[in-house]
Order: sequence, then structure tokens, then C-alpha cells
Amino acid sequence: MRPRLDSILRLLLLCVAMSQATANACQVPVFRWALERWEAQPFDVVVFHRGALSSEQMLATRTLAERSPTANLQVHDVDLNDSTEGEAQKIWKAQVDPQLPWAAVQYRAPDGEIHMLWSGPLDSPDLKQLADSPIRRAIRDKLLAGESAVWLLVDGGDRNQDDAAFELLRSRLKALEAAIQVPVPDLAGGRGAVLTDLPLKLSFPLLRISRIDPAERMFLRFLFSADKALLESKEPAVVPIFGRGRALVCMSGKSISSDSIDEAAMFLGGECSCEVKELSPGYDLLITADWNTFLRDHLALQPPVSTDLPSPTAQPPEPPIVAAATLTPVSVPPVTTVAGIDRSNRRALLLAGVGVAGILSLVLGWLTFRPKTDSKELR
Repeated sequence: MRPRLDSILRLLLLCVAMSQATANACQVPVFRWALERWEAQPFDVVVFHRGALSSEQMLATRTLAERSPTANLQVHDVDLNDSTEGEAQKIWKAQVDPQLPWAAVQYRAPDGEIHMLWSGPLDSPDLKQLADSPIRRAIRDKLLAGESAVWLLVDGGDRNQDDAAFELLRSRLKALEAAIQVPVPDLAGGRGAVLTDLPLKLSFPLLRISRIDPAERMFLRFLFSADKALLESKEPAVVPIFGRGRALVCMSGKSISSDSIDEAAMFLGGECSCEVKELSPGYDLLITADWNTFLRDHLALQPPVSTDLPSPTAQPPEPPIVAAATLTPVSVPPVTTVAGIDRSNRRALLLAGVGVAGILSLVLGWLTFRPKTDSKELR
């Protein structure tokens, strides 16, 4: 389960306080640092079957696998006749009344916790919108155009509440765009430099969708995976999305306020004090976008020594689907190297970072819990 909203907002305040109090804070704003440097966490799709798949089933599996170069998606083929132990069997035993061939979609958080997001027959129409949908294309296009963050309003169904939330967002975001001063990156290159020539401006476009839109059924399941009750809620929900499709926080009902909007916006537009992705608030969404190719096409004229962007890779020939007893991706490699099932290095980095953050918290914690500055100055 992801942290509660109040815990996330406290973390946002701590990050903002750290950036204000640390002389060597990175001068790249959070929204740009995330876009240029944070890879999207992959989602795992596990296809279970016994024996050989039919040609139609093989095509369905291959179609999913071929999305992996441009979507943060890994497809794993598991023949239960060969798989007798390991993680694949644990996932299989957790399924309820499965009918082979069967697909299960899961997300592995950086701390190792697994979130089961969806499961169903391999021929389910839901899989057609697994990694793509109209709203995700709109979000992707705006982020690739250099927008700071897309604020997504999900209507709950009550016209008055939905419209009130929309007007509050529209007015606050407009005020925040004018009030927040974007940090000036290091023009000499190095750690504090931007990597691309995208315009560095603060802009918060607002998009709106219905909670009952059939074309967004899978996307909403991922968006509200931390609290599935939101799928049936009649209250509006707001999610700022930045970087490579990373949701910062989910606000709903009464938690949609000027203060919560301001705190999230100031974090996104502030200096990137939490450079390690795993130590920063938020969770990744499943989106089809060739982020690295686009960013390589927009490299700055004088990039720093290390651009952190991998070199292009040639498109491989169409590969066969290979069976796997454990969760090994089928052989359609993504554009970039992503972490596999074993993420011990990330965990070690996470633990080290938590220790450093704990020391900083002792020194800077009072900044988080002191009386909040009146946000009227932004109005």
C-alpha cells in the first residue's frame, strides 16, 4: 500500500525545505530532472499456459512483447508444465479461478513490494488498452513538449463537485505558474545541468476524464492501484503526472485543497534535492512512449560530460517467444536496460539513501512541522 496523502505531503515539504536549506542543492527543477534522468519502472505481464500455445495465442503474447521497446513493460512466458517452483509459481497460486492461458499484470515497487494490478484470460479485451489509451497519449505528448506536469482531474460523477474541483485547479495552477520561480540550472554542465534543449518553463496543463470512460478502464485501475475504492468513488480525484509518466500523489474529495495543490506544485517546480528516484514521492504509470529516443533528439548543444541517456540500439529481428520457469522477459529487448526481477542493488541504494535522509531529517525536521506559511501570498 502506498503512503497516505498526509504522509506524502509531509515528505514533499521536507524535500522543499531541504532544497532551500542546502547550499549545494541541484539547480535543475524536479520536473525536468525526472524527465531527463529517471527511467520508468517496468510493469511485469506474466502469461501462464500448459504446453504449446496456439498460433492465435502466440500472436497475442508476441503483440504484448513487442510493446516493450517503447512501453515500460516486460512480458514473461511461463509454461506451468516446466515451472515447478520460484516466483512464477507463487504468482500462479495467488490467482483466483484462472482459465489458461492466463495473464497477470503486476508492478514491483522499488522496496520489493509487489502490487497485483490485473489478471484475466489472455484473450481479454482489457489487454488491448494495457499500455495505451487516449488520455495517456495526451499526457505523453504534453510531457514531451516540455510541460512541467500534467494535472489530471478524474470526475466522480457529481457535476457540482467535479466543476468546483476543476475551477479550483484552474485558478490555483494559473497563479502558481506565475508565482513559482524555476531554479536556474548550471550552464557550465555537470550534475546541475539540463540535458536537453526543451524550454525550461513552469507550465501546468489541466486534463479531465470521466471515471466511467470505458477507454480508460485499465489506466484508471493503475492510477488508483493504491486505493481501489477510488474506482467506485463518487468524488473527484486529482493526480499531477510528471517526468516519464510518474504520478506524484492522488488527492480526492476534501483533500483537493489550495494547500495540497500548492505543496505539490512547489515540489515539482523546486530544486531537485531528492535526486535518487527511489527516495522521492510518487509511483510510475504504464505508458507507451519512446522517451530516450525523443530526448536524444533534443540533447542540449553543449551537453555535460555524461548525458545519462543510453546510445540508440538497432531494432532486433522478430524473435521467438521463449518459455521461462522463472520471470525472465521474452526476448524482445527494450530500448534501454532496465532492472530485472532481482533489484538488490536498488535496495542497497535505497537503504543507504534512507540512512542519509534520516540524518538530514533530524537537522531539518523542524522545517517540516513548523507553522505553515500562509499560501495567500500566491493568490
